[in-house]
Amino acid sequence: MAGPHLSPLLILLLSLALGAAGLEDEANNTEEKIVNRSPCPRGKQLWQVALLYDNEFHCSDVLVSKQWVLTVTQCHLRVYIVQMGSDLLLDAELLETKATESFIHPQYNYVTLTHDIMLVKLHSPAQLSPTTTLHGIAHFNLIKQ
Repeated sequence: MAGPHLSPLLILLLSLALGAAGLEDEANNTEEKIVNRSPCPRGKQLWQVALLYDNEFHCSDVLVSKQWVLTVTQCHLRVYIVQMGSDLLLDAELLETKATESFIHPQYNYVTLTHDIMLVKLHSPAQLSPTTTLHGIAHFNLIKQ
């Protein structure tokens, strides 16, 4: 039996709600986050991916399921390459896949930047590994893999 399939908008809204609620121990653990633009320790944010455009870094994003990346609307482009599996852009071990679609929050305001959030669909499912994992929202089994 196939699992439930959620629309991109519902995934987006759940991401916002769960992100706002947060997990208490994550919220209190500032040493594992980027603070004042200082990088976190290597290997601590294995769900972080990079969007590339013309082989150049464009945005840092979050892998929320094997086929979806959560980012901000300001990162919107027509064509993306998504890198995952390393925090180094030139690492030989990283994985790349194309993105096929983007879903901007329907209430995004280009002037005020409210609802500045977007989902990017990967062309093929991400291969999870010791260096590539999903962000916590995926653990709620709400997103069809």
